[in-house]
Amino acid sequence: MGSLSAADRRAYTLLRNSRILDDVEAHRLDLTKGVILHACADGDQSFDLFTHLTKVVTVQRTDPRIHWFGDNGGALILPTNSPFNVNRRGENRLEEMQEAHDLKGICTVALYSHAPCGKVGGSMNLTAQVNHLVRAKIQVKERFSWAHVACFFHMDLGEGNKHTYFVSRKNWEEYYLIKPDHKRDRPET
Repeated sequence: MGSLSAADRRAYTLLRNSRILDDVEAHRLDLTKGVILHACADGDQSFDLFTHLTKVVTVQRTDPRIHWFGDNGGALILPTNSPFNVNRRGENRLEEMQEAHDLKGICTVALYSHAPCGKVGGSMNLTAQVNHLVRAKIQVKERFSWAHVACFFHMDLGEGNKHTYFVSRKNWEEYYLIKPDHKRDRPET
């Protein structure tokens, strides 16, 4: 497993201070029917991620009902323009989300990404990862009228310091509207 670069550590601080990576408020999500989870299958991070999501879900349910999809790169494979969306990977996953909804009646989708991520390697900085995660949310919401979508970002800052954050699309878009020099990274809406 890798570690965060100095640039990604600075980006992490900026994203936290801008409340783009914000604290998770479980009561704001509708988890009464459970959640469809799409995350990276990283064995070094999955236990922490899954444990955190279980705690979030049990705020509204006595039994954690998590319909899990794990792919290397997680939700970063979903956007049409993602370098990780090859051989219809993203389209296939979207079809499986629809099937999960049809079979289980779950309407809430949780999209996860994390850093550092082996799949991402040096091909994408932290800001670009968040951008692709927001793009994935937009794509899922446009595709499925039934979907309530929440994005999460799991950070491994090293030495056992791991934390999962809610990704605020609103704050992300506001930040990139205010900072015109970052406009090129702003997600399309």
